[in-house]
Amino acid sequence: MALEPKPYLVNLLRCACQDAMFVLASSQAVSESDLEAVYKRRAAAYEAVGKGGPVDADDWRTWTATMSAVMAPVHSPSWLPMQELVQSVSLEAGARGVRSLFTSKPSEKEVQRTRKVGALAVRALASVQGADGDFTEDEQLLRSCLVAALGLPDEDVRMLEAEKPIPPQALEIYGEIEPKVAKALVRGTWLGAFSDGIDPREDEAVQNLAKKVGLTPEDTEALRQEVRAQVDARKAFGMACVDAVRYVLSDEPQAAQRLGRLTATVALPQVHRAESLASVDGAGPVILAKRHTLDRSEREACLTLAWFAALSVDPSTARAAELIVRHDRLAADLGGRAEGAAARVLAESMVEKELTASAGAAGL
Repeated sequence: MALEPKPYLVNLLRCACQDAMFVLASSQAVSESDLEAVYKRRAAAYEAVGKGGPVDADDWRTWTATMSAVMAPVHSPSWLPMQELVQSVSLEAGARGVRSLFTSKPSEKEVQRTRKVGALAVRALASVQGADGDFTEDEQLLRSCLVAALGLPDEDVRMLEAEKPIPPQALEIYGEIEPKVAKALVRGTWLGAFSDGIDPREDEAVQNLAKKVGLTPEDTEALRQEVRAQVDARKAFGMACVDAVRYVLSDEPQAAQRLGRLTATVALPQVHRAESLASVDGAGPVILAKRHTLDRSEREACLTLAWFAALSVDPSTARAAELIVRHDRLAADLGGRAEGAAARVLAESMVEKELTASAGAAGL
């Protein structure tokens, strides 16, 4: 009779797989170096799980904000409003430039710049999201993710999280705003507005912000169209990923539903999420009929994400054979049959590395 695996290793497996799914759903591409960097930054969390602690992914809101911070210096999530600002000012990246050769701690000048620009970005986002009179839980979560990704000191985090949205007309801009920062602010607020379906009052709020930071109407409209296309482009990828997870795990309904919902919530903007969530909760069969058209990068990400989902249920060797057949059928349906095997090799090697390191640390 086969021995049962150690519970903490099963939990660590689930944690590592779901983290990888988050990264892939947020970036729409496969980067082994990004996954390795995220796993490295999650080392403390994995160590806690290895000691019997809970899987933090079970607390959706906390995990999403945590992963936004983890990804900030690696590859900030594509769905995160103010992504450009996060990549340029986040304190999660530590020291920058020549200073990084001598210390990992950001300079006081860097901290103050992030405090100033970051607070403005958070307040601008909340102001636009709340312009329709309803600051929803999903909108609050987006704000929490932005605050976390900026890596601000604890007192700033508490203050910004507690603030109510400022009415757009009352939002104040202090001092000169660099043109690059101005564009990033407006692009970020457009993304926040479009994520759940833009309201005319949100549209007006972004237009007013753009005037305050000195953008021309032409630049403002160009950013509007760019962001709308970005949000719509995520729909095809996200729906393909949800179907991929559900198809591979089609005979494990509970896992398919849990991981399908996770994938839908991360990969799809709220405005495009309802259809996929309905299919997940309805638990109807996924029919392969070449319904999804993805480019190669998106297809590789989708297939790798689906295999991480399969690995998260800790399949036996015999069970894995069934899942491999299904995964290859999925790859063929998406137009890249040969890419299925490569996706499996990458996912399995990443997971094996984390699990063996943890088992070794535990003295097994």
